[in-house]
Amino acid sequence: MNTSLKLDKKDINHKLKDKAIKNLNLSLVNNSSLKSYFEPLIQPFAPKWSTSLFRAKVTKVSRLTNNVISIRLKTSKQWTGFKPGQYIELTTEIEGAAVTRCFSISSSKDVWKSKRRIELTIREQDQGRVTPWLISGIKEKTYVQISKAQGEFTLGNAPANKLFIAAGTGITPIISMLSSKVVRSDIKNIDLIYFARSEHIFKDRLVSLANLRKKQNLPPINLHFIDTNEDGRISLNLLKNACSDFQDREAYLCGPGGMINETRDLLESQGVSQHQIHHEYFGPTQNHKMLETLSKANVEPREVAFHSKQSTTQVTSNSNATLLELAETAELNPSYGCRMGVCHQCKCTKKSGVVINSLTGRPSDTGEEEIQMCISIPAGNVQIEI
Repeated sequence: MNTSLKLDKKDINHKLKDKAIKNLNLSLVNNSSLKSYFEPLIQPFAPKWSTSLFRAKVTKVSRLTNNVISIRLKTSKQWTGFKPGQYIELTTEIEGAAVTRCFSISSSKDVWKSKRRIELTIREQDQGRVTPWLISGIKEKTYVQISKAQGEFTLGNAPANKLFIAAGTGITPIISMLSSKVVRSDIKNIDLIYFARSEHIFKDRLVSLANLRKKQNLPPINLHFIDTNEDGRISLNLLKNACSDFQDREAYLCGPGGMINETRDLLESQGVSQHQIHHEYFGPTQNHKMLETLSKANVEPREVAFHSKQSTTQVTSNSNATLLELAETAELNPSYGCRMGVCHQCKCTKKSGVVINSLTGRPSDTGEEEIQMCISIPAGNVQIEI
């Protein structure tokens, strides 16, 4: 018998078996997975048990400022770790509903290896639903769910000299990098330019870390704390004074979108190539060049149709609101998580029309494709399936 035919039959049998099991589960418990059905029933008695995510215990909650806290988590043995700079999705329950948000890990990889412990540093977001609750409501000795570590904002293998530029809580993935042994001993120069309004999170920790590395004869970390209220934003003079050879460095940028866009443009205008620049957006952001283009074009009102199995809702857009914001204005309640293009929970299908990615400024094709609602702005009439 032909081998490929045997394999095809096996594949068909497996698919039929999987479908039969799924249908049986649906008929028994109205859920395609028995594990998912029993999870909420079992967790009150075994809090660490989960079928998809990983359970983590809240062991300490510390207030760093009036609106910033640090949450220490003890991860389960099944959680496989992280690369410094990565983030996790944290899922908790608020008023009976499971909600998920993305947070960068702010602790070192070495601490996790020795103690299975990670830390998240969280700032309360204006008009946010989850972060205000976390700031005031999360308790020690309770359990949350976390995903595998994700993200590409990590140190590469090349021993190039580094320039880190952070603003606000954008320091969190960077301090994880700096405090981990992954910062290679063959890197000769490391500079950190850290912008904040008056108060720099982790300032004492960064100073202690720099002093410790100096005593250990590791590459020194040159710290530049910039108070934006007094010294303003990024500029060429500031950049040259802090790091005169910035054109020869690998640059890591993390903070609000405006800061990243402005800094990236400045670096590129001075000859720094795109492959030398790595960035991670913190908070909702929109590409300023794209917004300028839309404004100059004097875009006419755009009609957005949201199609679901039950109904179709038409929304008129006269602004640069994202699809997620337009859907919420129409009280459609779509799924979402981070609201900044990271977690992909708001993914939907664009059936037709053009949308602009607010992070990159790039327009989509006119045909059907998957997009993220939280970072997509309609550039004309659009049909969306949610």
